[in-house]
Amino acid sequence: MLELAIESIIKPMKTQEKTRVTGTINDQSVTIDLNNLVIHYHNQDLLLETIPGTYGGKRYFFLCPDCERRCRKLFKASHDFACGSCQKVHQATLNRSKTDCQYYW
Repeated sequence: MLELAIESIIKPMKTQEKTRVTGTINDQSVTIDLNNLVIHYHNQDLLLETIPGTYGGKRYFFLCPDCERRCRKLFKASHDFACGSCQKVHQATLNRSKTDCQYYW
């Protein structure tokens, strides 16, 4: 499962003062355009939304392609990116018990 966090994209761009970047993630082409609030990743457009920051500036969020809610992370389990609720990522972690190995490690 591929996880895409907004912080891993926005922070490096802000430090370099760039608004448009093209590169690759996992051998797939990605174009990030903060002016148009869109990320184009391997034939899928991921829309962004901004809200005013508490100390000025902007805070960026992904818009889930399925439910259109704001989220800080998108997951790709099968064919397209979606939020954790749509991909049912949170159900797998909530149903763990103390006897699961992942609980301790």
